[in-house]
Amino acid sequence: MHRVLRRALVVAGVVIGCGGGSPPPPKTVRQVDVDAWQGAPLIELERHPLFASHHRFVQTLSDGTQMWTYQVCTSGYNDVYCGSRATTMRTAPGVANTSVDTRCSGGDYWKSCCHNEFNINWQEKKVLTFRPFGNCYTDCSVRPESRPCNESEKEAKKE
Repeated sequence: MHRVLRRALVVAGVVIGCGGGSPPPPKTVRQVDVDAWQGAPLIELERHPLFASHHRFVQTLSDGTQMWTYQVCTSGYNDVYCGSRATTMRTAPGVANTSVDTRCSGGDYWKSCCHNEFNINWQEKKVLTFRPFGNCYTDCSVRPESRPCNESEKEAKKE
């Protein structure tokens, strides 16, 4: 009976626990996607599905251009991971004491942001430059509508 109980506790100690999580790994910013915004009509930025859904911070610079920044953040929670270990000690013939040691870690919140910064020529209604910084990545979906990816760029996205 003691062997069965001991074996059950050891198996339970190995099985107890839940998987941990972590922030998504950083992806890459493709220069061709960044360059696609240079000279693009401002209306395409204002109507872009990604950027139109986020708050825009506007700063007017001394040269008359404007800096538009869209902050896109994701957040999550690292699961608590618990591991248990059962230890059995024989204290006398036919008598065993079993203890279970459980240790837990995790349980932290995380937040990861990308700052999409556009330099705007307000008089000409054009995007001058686009600079993503922080935890950012780009693909064909980030581009202005008038400058979609060509076939080779779409293939590069799949790899």
